[in-house]
Amino acid sequence: MSSGLSATYESCQLAARNLKERYPSLDVLPVDTLAATGGIGILAEAAIRNREEGMGLQENFHAVRALVPSLRHFFMVQDLMYLKRGGRVSAATAIVGSALNIKPILKIDENGKLVTIDKKRGNKSAMVALFAYFKENYNPQLCRTIYICDGDTPELAEELAAKVKEEAPDAVVRRTMLSPIIGAHTGPGMLSMILIGK
Repeated sequence: MSSGLSATYESCQLAARNLKERYPSLDVLPVDTLAATGGIGILAEAAIRNREEGMGLQENFHAVRALVPSLRHFFMVQDLMYLKRGGRVSAATAIVGSALNIKPILKIDENGKLVTIDKKRGNKSAMVALFAYFKENYNPQLCRTIYICDGDTPELAEELAAKVKEEAPDAVVRRTMLSPIIGAHTGPGMLSMILIGK
């Protein structure tokens, strides 16, 4: 998971060093994905595909790491109180935003941190914004795989997936549920779209 969101990458580096000391012939190459959820899935799929095509460990490591700057994560949340608890928004913003039915649109930036990039009123406007980010970033020459992850809002996810398939019939849409750990930070109703983009 992104070093900007978690200490897992640092822990992986420590584990890799410890393993190297015990087993000098073993190579463990951690990748700072600067990603979460489906972004990690896209990178894992790429690593598997590279291995199946005969790529060696070092070459695969560099190829996967080269994809990281092109990962695009866009997501919306339903309840600002979950972001408030995680320190992402102030209490005043959470109270006013919730009262006005504001749906923040966030992304993971180039440093692997969460940033708010837009605010929409209601699910319909937020969905239009997510779809616009897809159209702006999708490049089938780079990657056709798009992850659409939801936190207990399958109807919104299916609607977004249908729009993506209509716009880009060649896209490979992976529909997944959000993991409980990330869901605890974003709350129910979270919807994300992840791709390798422009």
